Amino acid sequence: VDVVIRTGHGWKTSRDIDNILKPILDWLVRWDILSGDDCGVVRQITVSIDSKPQPVACVEVSVSLLG
Repeated sequence: VDVVIRTGHGWKTSRDIDNILKPILDWLVRWDILSGDDCGVVRQITVSIDSKPQPVACVEVSVSLLG
């Protein structure tokens, strides 16, 4: 799972980066994109912060199978 956080209006730099991941993973499970968010399903997570401001802060997520 790759997560890119695009900063912009509404973004607070004081956020804990690990707190951002939980609701994203929960959403992916809720909408059946992932079968679970446990270590048996999610083997790798990459998070990056894109500091180039956007009009509105947002998150980009990509999911791929590891071979």
